[in-house]
Amino acid sequence: MKKNHLTKNGTEVREFYLVEALKLVQRYGVVRAHTLAFGLFPNRTQKAATAAAQRVLGNATEAGYLRAKDDFKTRRRYYALSVGGARYLNEVAPECPAKGRQTLLEHMSRANHRDWGILIAMASNMRAHMVGVTEDQLWAKLRNETLDYFGHVPDVLTFYTNGTGKRIAVWHEVEASRRSRTASYSERARAKSIGKTARSGMDQLRDLLKQLRSKRFVTYEHQEYTVALVMHCATGKIEREIRCVIKDFFSKEGVTESDDVYSVAFNSAKFGDLVISINRLPEKVECTWIDTFGMPWPNAPTQIMTALTHQYLAHK
Repeated sequence: MKKNHLTKNGTEVREFYLVEALKLVQRYGVVRAHTLAFGLFPNRTQKAATAAAQRVLGNATEAGYLRAKDDFKTRRRYYALSVGGARYLNEVAPECPAKGRQTLLEHMSRANHRDWGILIAMASNMRAHMVGVTEDQLWAKLRNETLDYFGHVPDVLTFYTNGTGKRIAVWHEVEASRRSRTASYSERARAKSIGKTARSGMDQLRDLLKQLRSKRFVTYEHQEYTVALVMHCATGKIEREIRCVIKDFFSKEGVTESDDVYSVAFNSAKFGDLVISINRLPEKVECTWIDTFGMPWPNAPTQIMTALTHQYLAHK
């Protein structure tokens, strides 16, 4: 009798984590075991959480709910929701409308960039008051508005209200690789085909700084949030280059620096300063088990109102 009771409970637990795993894969597009472990088992040690996540992923793949593919360059395995997995998720969790991905795993570029973006979003969600299925729907709308208004899309966007009641939208950029100094041939050809001028990665960063300083706020749920920027740098060299761009770009505007934070007045000084924080990431996603007190950026508020991450990460 005891054995049957334990078997039933074990089955329920496995089913629970299976569904939660499918929800996370649906939300973030493509995940690795390490990333899923952080989302499913944040209170376990890295070794235990990763082992448990691998078991969940193995069961889901064997059942045909996930598709797996190895990236031979990085020797990492990635998972995406299959059509069968989407069908199953729609049956057991209709509040999370899902759609299987046919071709996403065929394009594995910027995988490390995506990993960090997902971890930042997960850490934000762990602090959030509002974490619900409507967030991705909100993000789809907000992404288009952000692109139209700023000409750029963040990797992750987090919202919170500070101790003085000021509403802040934090724009996260994951700098997993060095930005180009000149536009590539393919970028120039693509820009020419649509009648635009190709921009290098550094030019895009300078334009982002310009747009954030001049436009200063993001509108979310009919409220204006003052924008702040966090640059998550994967290496010391990337960090030094980003710091040089910030100092050089704002050299005439009187930028101030304190530790890893830069401040420069918005174009309309009465609205305060654009605050830019530099966050140094561990060298590898696997190197450090991310503590939510250290993520998603240094001195992040204990409670974030909400965090929006976009499926765009999977296609970027």
